[in-house]
Amino acid sequence: MSNLPLAVVIDDETDICEMLCEIAEEEGYRALSYTEAEQLENQVLRAAAMIFLDLRIPGCDGIEVLRLLSQIHCEAGIWIISGCDAGVLQSAETLAKEQGLNLQGSIAKPLRYRQLQKILQLTLKPNQPQSYVNRDIEFDRRDFEKALAAKEFIPFYQPQVSGKNLQLLGFEALVRWKHPEWGLVPPVRFISFAEENGLIADLSNLMFYATFNDYKRWQEAGISPSISINISGVEMDNLQLPEKLIEQMTLAGMPVQNLALELTESTLMEEMTKSLDIMTRLRMKGMHLSIDDFGTGYSSMVQLHRAPFTEIKIDRSFVMKLPGNSEATAIVEIITMLGHKLGMQVVAEGVETEEQVTFLRQIHCDKLQGYFFAKPQPLESALAWAKQHRQAVPC
Repeated sequence: MSNLPLAVVIDDETDICEMLCEIAEEEGYRALSYTEAEQLENQVLRAAAMIFLDLRIPGCDGIEVLRLLSQIHCEAGIWIISGCDAGVLQSAETLAKEQGLNLQGSIAKPLRYRQLQKILQLTLKPNQPQSYVNRDIEFDRRDFEKALAAKEFIPFYQPQVSGKNLQLLGFEALVRWKHPEWGLVPPVRFISFAEENGLIADLSNLMFYATFNDYKRWQEAGISPSISINISGVEMDNLQLPEKLIEQMTLAGMPVQNLALELTESTLMEEMTKSLDIMTRLRMKGMHLSIDDFGTGYSSMVQLHRAPFTEIKIDRSFVMKLPGNSEATAIVEIITMLGHKLGMQVVAEGVETEEQVTFLRQIHCDKLQGYFFAKPQPLESALAWAKQHRQAVPC
């Protein structure tokens, strides 16, 4: 039993705890429940693969528990559950993300049995291939530099399909640390460390090198997908970036127009003056620019208009609430309309259900990405997936 992934339920309603634990155990989890925050143990929280957290619990409220989870570097997938109004839930989600937690989303009460089953079924378990470790790991700058030299950071690929006909369009390349002892370390565990220690540029360089060289395998398989790569704001201060990317892509034989660089809204705000020069030259060389997690940051329409973006990515926190949540529905519709009015492609990430696919296609969202189609996976698995889904993805 100890090898099973752990699901932790924190809710003051005993019947909800019992229901969640029952579903978790049916889906192969080991479940523990707590009705008061004072009962929580850091060791248990660190070991959890998933946490269901009610905002209203005796002793200390859910916001205080989120603060605790951040302090102990909890890596569990977190679901906020509450009967609070949509505005409170949205604020709690924003706070959890800003604290670096692995937030999966929020679920409004009353809870539905099938809904909870689906959530647990979609979560990676430690005994599945390519699963994440759920443990408190420690490393320093020397360990990280050693991992960079050993090329332990590798790209995983998640497909993006056409909203029009569900055909494969491309992949997003997402960094993973394949540690020889710890297994796969989630990016939330090391990205901030790399940024704070001046190593993010080295990590980005390694990801560019690996992803561009992987493209040879795509071409050998007769596939020429578009590839999206996240880029740090630190890199957007490098005036040599356009030339560096062109040189690497030329050596690897990857078409320039098949690359899209993704920047977050916060990066856009902080680096706009410095990076506008670089972004313009990247576009002039034929690369695409995507604004990631749109709707969760603070960028204004004026700044969005100033930057030469070709694509907007709708944050998963909105997509996961479709189509039942009226506020999320309105936001997704408005972002899609805005993107199209500005001549941009619109991508929805975090697509997990057939209902979400149907809704997003109805509003003419251009690209869909999420677990409904496939999880991020290593190159060999992504190649096999692409060969199997050259045409349309069944829905």
